[in-house]
Amino acid sequence: MPELVLKGLEHVYDAFDEYEHPNHISLRVTGLSVSEAITRGRSLLQSMVTRQRREGGFLSSGTFSAELTRIEDSEGYILYQDLKPVREGLRYFGDDLEDYRDAVAEFVFLSYSHRDARFTEQIAKQLEIRGLRLWFDRNDIQTESSLLRFGNSEDEDSRLLRVLEHAIDRAKWLLLVVSSNSIDSKWVKAEVAFSVREDVPIACLLLERSNIAAAPAWVSAAASNSHCYDFSGWDQGGSWNRPLKKLLEDVFRYRGHD
Repeated sequence: MPELVLKGLEHVYDAFDEYEHPNHISLRVTGLSVSEAITRGRSLLQSMVTRQRREGGFLSSGTFSAELTRIEDSEGYILYQDLKPVREGLRYFGDDLEDYRDAVAEFVFLSYSHRDARFTEQIAKQLEIRGLRLWFDRNDIQTESSLLRFGNSEDEDSRLLRVLEHAIDRAKWLLLVVSSNSIDSKWVKAEVAFSVREDVPIACLLLERSNIAAAPAWVSAAASNSHCYDFSGWDQGGSWNRPLKKLLEDVFRYRGHD
């Protein structure tokens, strides 16, 4: 198995139980899958910190604990990220965690046909375990609706369109799942049109290689100004690694964050 880099925070309390500035820690490991590293990462970091403190003679100077925040491959590509302990540490780090603060504040909007829900749910999971915030209608539409006021004269479709546009307007990117299903969706068409009009960047996730050539003009126009990622064959055992890695690098620029 390839080498993995476990990154985290060491939390230290002195003898008077006062919290000290947390420390960045990292550990290179081999022989573990990503899922095993997620399960064992905290205990491995804890063991490393304990060993270092024992060797330095600091075990009696207070209490300490280790928290796993991120797993990377040897090239710095993020395989897993847990922002919870990082958010809790922001007040101690100040501007040192600007990249993480941005990651917590920003989100991307998923535009797709419900007929492609199986793929969309899987890609959403892959993105979320890397610490990325998504606007996913089945999870977020009620919350978004609560942010708006509607007139009595607005019909249900008009209200829904306002909700979608409100979310897209706040999004960092729109991820467009391009398939024969989404090409026929009036809602996907409306979401793309609004994104183009408001200059929201679009990333096209292609489920079929022939999608773009056979697509209506509005899809071709969106794709011509977008990053495109080939996920064809995803349901036939095809590898997600290459397009997913490229998507993360291009859209979220999540390489090399310290």
